[in-house]
Amino acid sequence: MNLDCAYRKGPAPLSGFGDEESGVLKLKGISFLGARWKRCLRPLVVWSLIFQLLSSSLFVPFAAQAGPQCDSLFAPSAPAVPEAAQAQALFDELFFSRGRGRGREPEAGATRVQLENRSIEILTQLISPRKGDPSPQFRQWFESGINLRRPAELIDALVLLQTLRMDFLRGEFADLRAPAEEKYLELRRLLTGEDVRVMSQAIQRFPRAVLRSQSREVQAIHDAMFAPNSPQLLGQAWHQLRSYRPGLGDLVGGTLLLAGLFHKSGQDAIAGALHGYVLCSFVEHAIHRYVGHARREVVEQLQALASRFGALGRMVAEDFRGIAFLHGTVHHGSYAAHYVERFAPREEAGQSLEQRREQTQLRHQRMDQLIRSRGESDVESAFRTQYGVSVGWALRNALFVMPFTTVLSLFSVQAARMAGVDLGPEFVATSVATSLMFIPVSKFIHPYLHMPREQALASASPLMRWILQTRYVSFIARAHYGHHREVELNQNLVPLADLALGGYRDANVRQVLELIRYRTFF
Repeated sequence: MNLDCAYRKGPAPLSGFGDEESGVLKLKGISFLGARWKRCLRPLVVWSLIFQLLSSSLFVPFAAQAGPQCDSLFAPSAPAVPEAAQAQALFDELFFSRGRGRGREPEAGATRVQLENRSIEILTQLISPRKGDPSPQFRQWFESGINLRRPAELIDALVLLQTLRMDFLRGEFADLRAPAEEKYLELRRLLTGEDVRVMSQAIQRFPRAVLRSQSREVQAIHDAMFAPNSPQLLGQAWHQLRSYRPGLGDLVGGTLLLAGLFHKSGQDAIAGALHGYVLCSFVEHAIHRYVGHARREVVEQLQALASRFGALGRMVAEDFRGIAFLHGTVHHGSYAAHYVERFAPREEAGQSLEQRREQTQLRHQRMDQLIRSRGESDVESAFRTQYGVSVGWALRNALFVMPFTTVLSLFSVQAARMAGVDLGPEFVATSVATSLMFIPVSKFIHPYLHMPREQALASASPLMRWILQTRYVSFIARAHYGHHREVELNQNLVPLADLALGGYRDANVRQVLELIRYRTFF
């Protein structure tokens, strides 16, 4: 018996993304300090309400598809990547003469994409040996496949570089080390035009001009190879700066910002947006770390403390406990083994589709039993949030956070006036509005991060589809996957606080290859 049979408050099943209407709280009698602020902040509240009402019809019907429905949860789906035997057979068919192991001219069907995918597969086996022994495949790829490519490809250079950095070419492969170094240097000269003759000069990033012509996969692998292992602020910030590749959207955005700086209202609005973004990132960081991943003893201590404050204290403690359970246990537990298929087990060689389906159903039932054992409030929360993948009470959360960010914004205005800087109501309005950014990001964007990219783009609205293809979503997708794999990394959906507090580490090569295998955002 699934949880959707035990509790229903809308037309959508618990195991899918329903079209339920979230409750909307009516806001009455709100007033602010002074007539000057009232004129600016009252429209802010009104527009916030309008945004919530519109978003339920503009975004939710599309976000509602961001997950498997009850009837299709256990339906057969195509594997993320071909089986190793099939991939090897395809590679042999394209590149090798049977029995002799020597290279021949690639057939017309061997497109650049197929060649690139094969190199990525070789790199995946080098990074994750459990995917298969990379030894024979690497020798075949190096001796035949790579030497047939015209023109030179960056992915080949990256595979060779990773092989040399891992010190893989030793023992029975020691004879390939010198040729591999020569081939890497040759590829780097062809790709960059640099006159490099020794490896010590060539183990560095490739120029941005070379990367711009590469696929998303190759760009992500390149950046991950040079990502620092330490979450230190300076190292990660410098890495992000060097990985930045300007685009047309950056030029348009920069032009609009410059235009806004020529007017006092525009200056205040831009300053307020930056101020609100900082508040938003740190508020999300604190809620995620100290509430979403609160330890059990912390929750128990809070409940004991809150009981002294009567019904209000117990309500706050119950919300605290519910969020910790919903996020730390339900959401992370649902995607613990598979990042884009909820409740699915880990992928194992030799596992049949029927076995995988049975294990998925069993994990689903266990999660439902755990949620039901916690009480009706947790059942309702799991239903509204689709097992913690979305936000069930967005407006209530916004009204809870808004007073704190409003007070902090007003305090910043007063501090600026003491320093001789006059900030108008536009500063407070944009600051408060931007400080709530993590709520719509969690509600509307986060569900798509746990979906295959093509499925997400096909189910999203035109506006959401444009957002999902931005550099911002690629950044938070890598950060979010890193958090799911290493929970101690408190990485945000609104990045800044995680970087500033030393809790951010960009995805490494293994994680990027896993995201590519899941065919999701990276």
